[in-house]
Amino acid sequence: MTTKNFDKNSLLKEAIENIREDRKQTAEVLEEVRDEIRTQKTSHGLAGQTVAKYVETMQRSNEQLVKIVAMLDKKTTVNPDEVDSKSVYDAIKKEA
Repeated sequence: MTTKNFDKNSLLKEAIENIREDRKQTAEVLEEVRDEIRTQKTSHGLAGQTVAKYVETMQRSNEQLVKIVAMLDKKTTVNPDEVDSKSVYDAIKKEA
């Protein structure tokens, strides 16, 4: 199926919802790790790599939101190919 067959507004809405969900889940995990570090159930050293991956996910989500806002701000037609759909769909696959 080509992108021409997709409703661009639906794709944009789905991308934004997925980004928000990624951010929410990442924030929850980071809070859990922070609590474990505070209660000394784990150390910064042991949790560091895990935290770095979640922060990376949050950063990609932030970048995707910035791109979407910039496109909307320019009042241009949103092309799903420009919304870094690969990253969005990679994130969806990880959640499934």
